Amino acid sequence: MVKIHKGVVISPRVEKIYRCNPTVLVCYMLPSGGYMLLRMLVGRPHTRLTGGRRIAWYLVLILGVLTICVFPVFGGSSVLVTRIDGDINFGTRNMFLDAISRAELRGAEALVVELNTNGGTLEDTEEIIRAIKNSGVPVVIYVHPRGSVAFSAGTFILMASHVAAMTPGTSIGAAEPIVVDPTGGVSSAPEKVKKASATLMRSTAEEMGRPGETAEKFVLENLTLTADQALEAKVVEIVAGSVEELVPKLDGMEVLVKGVPHRFSTSDARVERFWPSPQNRFVASISDPTVAYLLLMLGLWGLLIGFYSPGWHVPETIGVVCLLLALFALGKLGVSVAGLIFLITAIGFFIVEAKTPTFGLFAAAGVVCLLIGSFLLFPGEALRQTQPEIAKNILTHFVVAVVVVTAALSAFFIFGVGKVIKARRKQPTTGREALTGREVVVIEELAPEGMVKLGGELWRAVSEDGERIKPGERVVVKGKRGLTLYVSRRRPGEPGQTGPSRG
Repeated sequence: MVKIHKGVVISPRVEKIYRCNPTVLVCYMLPSGGYMLLRMLVGRPHTRLTGGRRIAWYLVLILGVLTICVFPVFGGSSVLVTRIDGDINFGTRNMFLDAISRAELRGAEALVVELNTNGGTLEDTEEIIRAIKNSGVPVVIYVHPRGSVAFSAGTFILMASHVAAMTPGTSIGAAEPIVVDPTGGVSSAPEKVKKASATLMRSTAEEMGRPGETAEKFVLENLTLTADQALEAKVVEIVAGSVEELVPKLDGMEVLVKGVPHRFSTSDARVERFWPSPQNRFVASISDPTVAYLLLMLGLWGLLIGFYSPGWHVPETIGVVCLLLALFALGKLGVSVAGLIFLITAIGFFIVEAKTPTFGLFAAAGVVCLLIGSFLLFPGEALRQTQPEIAKNILTHFVVAVVVVTAALSAFFIFGVGKVIKARRKQPTTGREALTGREVVVIEELAPEGMVKLGGELWRAVSEDGERIKPGERVVVKGKRGLTLYVSRRRPGEPGQTGPSRG
């Protein structure tokens, strides 16, 4: 035992810990000290903390600390804040649904969604609108930060929110539906589609207490508004430069949540920010039409490389994974059955070409099917509620991807088929075929057997027609059996090869 200070006696092990780091000693002794205090309170101060008791006490202490740390998070009111940036698609729809579920689970005072989008798919937009209307927590859609927009599908979502807010320097509107055709570009949707979208916009805005006539103009007249203009038109309730400025402005406002009046109490609410899950961010990224198409082509390349180089299995595995991801994404975007049929046919042609080379016939058919299927696969309906300029950019990127992939695949097969043709036309250099037609010199008279010289080597030879051939004459190899060559004199006009002579 060793004395450290003022008569305190400790063990050598504790002394070693103390001399290394006094802070570690405190952490080491705290559970024991707490346990001793507990034993004194229950009348058994001399019970030692050893083995399982020490482990149990550590667990109790950790749970206590976690309870103390986590309790303030769940105590009192809180405002949850998340951010959704990009096109409205299956992935961003899941982000909205997860954010609303989290806010309801936490019993949050409000959910603030910072939104920046140029639009997206109408189906996913309608699903988000339904989720907001049926949310048990007020949803605040906040177009933020400066320079952000909530165009087209974003405006629909903004009109469906319990509270609509914008940052100065942001814009909303331009919700006219469009038709995207990879062969004809971007054009306005039919009048019937416009009226249906305008009705949805008006009813959604009026249900949330906003002027339906102005909201309808977002669709019919492609109206766009800045933050101040939107506030003046009463299609948004708040203009704030930051979340910290927005939350106090919510205090005291009254909205209807599932038909029940709700008054915000955010004067002392905590602002807690969270981010969408990695899974939803990943799904949102592959839901882009160009990304989905490139995944599909990577899958195709993986399968083709696997068929051309069997036994490795890595390309096929990567190809199957990419194909599954692509089909998942295209299924959410709205896949064309005819496009898939053409692509499957193209894969079939490429596989047949890989197994039975036909000098490019099946490969050419595969390239044509690939090109047709790629354009048919473009999800034009999915971009109906997207800004025309953005839709044009998406279409341009998609067309460039199709052209590049098709050109690369064509070059691959042209190069590969060229090599095959060259290899087939090349004369063999070994075996029986390599000797047939070669010209050799008679060394020992063939009567009909004798010796000839081929490439510096002596071979036993037999005159094929039984003629006697004198030494020094040149003859042509007609065939080979074992180590014996069968030769004959060259007939007039008969082609032949002159092999290298090494002596």
